[in-house]
Amino acid sequence: MEIAFVSPGVLTDAGGFIIYIGSDGKVHVKRIPPLGPETVAELGAVFSVLEGVSAMKNASVENEFLRVAQDVASKHVGELQKAVAG
Repeated sequence: MEIAFVSPGVLTDAGGFIIYIGSDGKVHVKRIPPLGPETVAELGAVFSVLEGVSAMKNASVENEFLRVAQDVASKHVGELQKAVAG
C-alpha cells in the first residue's frame, strides 16, 4: 500500500482521512478516527524534529535525530494501517 495523502486532521484530535492507492490499483478514501492525546503529542514531536533536522550541521547528529523520529513514528503506523483496513 502506498499512502498518497494524509489529511492534516490526522494530527489533531479530530481524526481525518487518508487517500491511497489500493492493491486493486484504485484510489480509496478512508476516514481515520480521532487519535488519543498521547499519539497526537508524539506525532507532533516527530514532525517538529523532521522540520528542524535540516538545520543540523553534523551528519551523525542529523542521522540520530532521524532514527529517533522514525522509531517514535513507527509505533503509530499500525494504528493508521488498521484505520485504512477497517
